[in-house]
Amino acid sequence: VADIATPSEVSLHPNPTVTGRVTFKVPMTGLRSNGGSLQSIVEAIDYTGAVKLSRGVTLDDTGRGELDASPLTRGTYILRVKVAGRVFTTRMMRL
Repeated sequence: VADIATPSEVSLHPNPTVTGRVTFKVPMTGLRSNGGSLQSIVEAIDYTGAVKLSRGVTLDDTGRGELDASPLTRGTYILRVKVAGRVFTTRMMRL
């Protein structure tokens, strides 16, 4: 079972995003990187629960990653980051 982090543990900017390019950061506490980076799966989920975007994103040794969410239409999404058996979530607005 994956650990689920609270939204306050995930930083995301810019939020809202106009271009769709966002930078996010997850806490590295308890996570071990492999050579300074970690692989993650990032999903954007709409209000119906449908996954509208899913991408593999490499996180640096500080837990920071970048996502191109430009394919998403305007709206509010839950951004879910899965890394090393943990799940982090936060809200993202696409304008």
